[in-house]
Amino acid sequence: MLLALITGQRCQTIHKLNIHLMQKLPGKYIFTLGEKLKHTKPGTHQKPIELSSCADRDLCVVRHLDEYIHRTTSIRTDNSQLLISCIKPHNPISKDTAACWINEVLRDVGIDTNIYSSHSSRAAATSYGFAMGARLTEILEAAGWFNAQTFASYYQKPIVTDTLGTNIMQAFAADAERDRV
Repeated sequence: MLLALITGQRCQTIHKLNIHLMQKLPGKYIFTLGEKLKHTKPGTHQKPIELSSCADRDLCVVRHLDEYIHRTTSIRTDNSQLLISCIKPHNPISKDTAACWINEVLRDVGIDTNIYSSHSSRAAATSYGFAMGARLTEILEAAGWFNAQTFASYYQKPIVTDTLGTNIMQAFAADAERDRV
């Protein structure tokens, strides 16, 4: 869920993250995508996804990735996909499994998944960032959009400020603002 909220990426993109195409730098991870995606166009390729640490340890994606990679190292076989199944033989997950996991988190925090789905995390993350003052160019780059009209037409939504997701996004927005200064 943190990956979905922080990156504003589709489940397809999140499930394609690969530890062999990952750089671990101080306080951040950078993932290069080596496969074609739904939105890949001839002659273009998605920019690397950069995940930076957060001051709140409970919400820090870098801390959670460190722990996840450490815990899954012993059960990984030949696969290099970041996200693997919780069930033996611990194969790489599908984009549908990523969507299912996000929907489970949404359900667990009391969000009506008949109204909001895993795809809603993309709109929520980018809309919240925009509402909190993130530059449109940053949002377009993070989500892999080339046209501001795509964001405005399909993803920019009103923000409700009394939800767990909003609290998570506020923590990341505060860290992003701190990093910008």
